[in-house]
Amino acid sequence: MLYRNIFVIGMLLFMTTLRSAECRNDLVVVESETNVVKNVEVSIRSINKYSDRWEIEIETHNKSQDAVYILTDPKKASGESGPYIDVTENNSTTLTLSTRFYEGPSYFLYVNVTSVKLLRLEPYSSHVEKNTLQFPLELTVPPYGKSLGERKRKIDYTKIKTIEIFIGILPDDEGIKEIAQRKPLKQFSNTFSEGEVNGVEIVTKGSFKSKALINAQEIISTSYKLEDNTETKLER
Repeated sequence: MLYRNIFVIGMLLFMTTLRSAECRNDLVVVESETNVVKNVEVSIRSINKYSDRWEIEIETHNKSQDAVYILTDPKKASGESGPYIDVTENNSTTLTLSTRFYEGPSYFLYVNVTSVKLLRLEPYSSHVEKNTLQFPLELTVPPYGKSLGERKRKIDYTKIKTIEIFIGILPDDEGIKEIAQRKPLKQFSNTFSEGEVNGVEIVTKGSFKSKALINAQEIISTSYKLEDNTETKLER
């Protein structure tokens, strides 16, 4: 009886932890079997402010002798291009821009063509991506949040003091490489293009065999303060 009670309590704690992760807007990163985070860094190269938009250049640099895959060219659920935009919970002065995999929504979407592209970043090389934030600035989907209704709101960009960047990266594993090089099916005009993925693809070989691509994802990040133009690498 005692062991049964311990088991029940353990299951309840597990389910509580899982539900808590969902309520935090899917910002939990699944630990991968490798550690490429220490070898790749992201930084903001420039921020140009205009009356109707901000233009932000983000640089991802591979400082190791091994290639990695980074997530680039994000598309939102609606198909619109551009980074996933959010504000930190309980702090509307911190803007987050992400190019990463998210767990699927807990609610139904009539249209969801969310995707990113896998880009192989060679040793000691860099990739620069230019992002245009058009005003009025709005939250995007993804992130999915608890409901679609909570994502339907604008952001007061005049109050933003800090910009945080989150980029998904994956190791140069043979199974991931196979997915990145997969050719689209010509008979289906609405399929993803080469290298375009959404994280649910199943890896068929290598270290992550039989796992979804999202399970290989690690996150690199940086934080940029607009007031004094200082940048700080974020801890995972």
